[in-house]
Amino acid sequence: MFPVGSEEKKVKLTCQVRGNPRPRIRWKFNGTDVDTGMDFRYSVVEGSLLISSPNRTRDAGTYQCVATNAFGTVVSREAPLRFACK
Repeated sequence: MFPVGSEEKKVKLTCQVRGNPRPRIRWKFNGTDVDTGMDFRYSVVEGSLLISSPNRTRDAGTYQCVATNAFGTVVSREAPLRFACK
C-alpha cells in the first residue's frame, strides 16, 4: 500500500533469492515484463524493483519477481501495489 501524497518518492518491491549460479532477476507487472531499459522510473537494484515517482494510474497492479539461472526459473507470488489516501 502506497499512500497518495506521500513524502516518499519511491516504491521498493523486494525479491530475496539465493542460487548457484546466482539467479538473474527480472520483474513482471500485470503479467508483462517490466522494461527497465525503456522506462527510467523503473530500476532493479540487488533484485529489488524500485519505482521512482509512483503513479496510481500507471503503477497500481500486480508485480512478480522472476529468478532464472541455468537450473530453471522461479516466479514469486503476486504482490499487489495499491494506492490509498493518507
